[in-house]
Amino acid sequence: MLILCKKQYFSRWLRFTLLLVMVGLGWGLLHQPPVSRSVPNNDPQPQNAWMAPRNTPSLFTSPSPSPSPYYRPVGEWVGRLILPPPSPDLTDWVWFEIHHSPIPSLVGQRLRLQWQDQPQVQAYVQAVQRDISLSNEAHQSLKRGNIHPVRLDGRQQVGPLQSLAGARPTDDVWVSLKQVRVVTGLKPRLEIIEDPVQVAGSQYGLVKILGSSVSRQFIPDHCPGSSPCPSELMRVRHYNPASQGFDGPEEIVRIPQDLPNSAGGFQSTPRQLASSPAGSAGWYLYGEANAQGLFEVSAIAPRALFQLHPDQHLFGKKAGLHAFKRQMWQQSPRQKGQYQRVWVAPNQEKLSAASEQWQRQDQALVVHLFGGIGGNKAEPKAVVGTVTGHFAYGIATVITDPFTQEPQFDLEYQQVYSHNPEGIIAGPIHWAEYMGNLHRGWLGSRPVLDVVIQYDALTQPYQFGAIDLNPLAELKSQLQLMAARYRSGDGTGSALVTPAKSCVQDASQAVYQTIKRLQQKIQTTPAIQTWLATHPNHPQSQRFQQLIALGNALERELVPLGIVRSDWQQNAQVVAGIRGDKGFTHTDTVWTQLLSWRTLIPRVAHNQVITIFYNRAHPYGFYAQTKWVAGILILPP
Repeated sequence: MLILCKKQYFSRWLRFTLLLVMVGLGWGLLHQPPVSRSVPNNDPQPQNAWMAPRNTPSLFTSPSPSPSPYYRPVGEWVGRLILPPPSPDLTDWVWFEIHHSPIPSLVGQRLRLQWQDQPQVQAYVQAVQRDISLSNEAHQSLKRGNIHPVRLDGRQQVGPLQSLAGARPTDDVWVSLKQVRVVTGLKPRLEIIEDPVQVAGSQYGLVKILGSSVSRQFIPDHCPGSSPCPSELMRVRHYNPASQGFDGPEEIVRIPQDLPNSAGGFQSTPRQLASSPAGSAGWYLYGEANAQGLFEVSAIAPRALFQLHPDQHLFGKKAGLHAFKRQMWQQSPRQKGQYQRVWVAPNQEKLSAASEQWQRQDQALVVHLFGGIGGNKAEPKAVVGTVTGHFAYGIATVITDPFTQEPQFDLEYQQVYSHNPEGIIAGPIHWAEYMGNLHRGWLGSRPVLDVVIQYDALTQPYQFGAIDLNPLAELKSQLQLMAARYRSGDGTGSALVTPAKSCVQDASQAVYQTIKRLQQKIQTTPAIQTWLATHPNHPQSQRFQQLIALGNALERELVPLGIVRSDWQQNAQVVAGIRGDKGFTHTDTVWTQLLSWRTLIPRVAHNQVITIFYNRAHPYGFYAQTKWVAGILILPP
């Protein structure tokens, strides 16, 4: 018995020691200095690249006509957010400069954009509205090169719209709006019920990139490779729907060369873009035509990455988990400039079944993870030769490509993202803006793994008589609420990484809040319980039981020691309207770090989440590693 007690004591001590090691490792991983976007060699350029003069679509102030019928709008309502000056009106609203609208007469107008007067919508806005006063932490972070909402400092009751419009020093946030209500009258306005989605300009086209123009215009001072730098003017050929090939008209577009950061690395470059294997099926170019009709590219996206046909088929849990946890993060020079689409199924189904399982308008959960920049121009490492990485959720929707009419994935991230030197803003972000943006996107500099998970129990809505229940929509709402808190820093203007506050911790907290919201609705809605009791064998009831099992599995993962963090408990109650007077809170102690240690490191959380889903769903993985800068290798998170 004494020996057994000693063994039990030793086992507990060992587990506790391992937890402390994990916390220490997390502290090192989550405290990396930002790489500033300054230009070397004492060039007379601003400290941050977002301040640099460049003729990009984000600086245009009036809509331009499409340069040709081969371009299409990126959404139904597209435009630029403009932060209004401070006023006694504490309503959360901004100006919306309309660049595309289903009502042509509104294009070119600047209308007031605000929230619809619905109880659930107004409850969201009121939950996150804060007076903004930049903290000392924010001011110190600004000196280190991070971008904070300085224009919001001193404002009262800043809500989700103003925190989005004022997130960067200039009015350069482009968005697409959904479910818009147009209110006419003496003071016409637009009203919405969910956060705008950040996009990369108002138009996009599908082209084959042919190469750099011989023009001596737009020659950048800095670029990777040998001098002189080639022109930013690029020859492209458009996709022809009639022939279903790239034999449409040829055009000259501008793909700007991004400025180097302090380590001499480039976020993107048009050099060698024409020969990149990622462009084998063509490129989507996002941006806007300037006053002279030249299409200025602000983001690019490889078409092949979103097609439903995978490159590889793996069957069985073991093979799939090995691929996504290990194989895809192996360093190899041969992986440079490559992408992979891997479909994992429980049995040896035909490869063609991977695309056949998807129907248009199907939705799926995206679990996102990026790694680090290695090689000669590597970013600063934390400990044990690795970097933190970044974890996020998103939603993939199967849409019809307007150019080719083929079904493809459309990815929208729900980013819980701390303040950073690139100017990435927390909130809903389209793939092209988050990954493909030439200035702040990661397509040209980081390895990225997106796992797309098709699981009807989560992605399909439920109808219990007159009661609707939509788990994926609830998760989206909770992630957007968390992102709005990040943009304002809960009033401090600062959302920076600590071991207990990070992208992965708070994305996980949003999942926890989703579980609690669903549990509360089930427990307080007799109609749902009655419907389930009277329809025990209905397919929806069986699917609902799968959802409950999923929620329990995720909750065990989020609360590995069985004790819920006090701040998570209070925040979940605030979201549920139980403790609205208390407000959101955050506790950063060793104890809270121990209570949620499995959500401390992005790669650990990513592995755990996809493992849970692997027992239930059909995952489809993207692995993008399209880098054109010599000497850059992947660095696993």
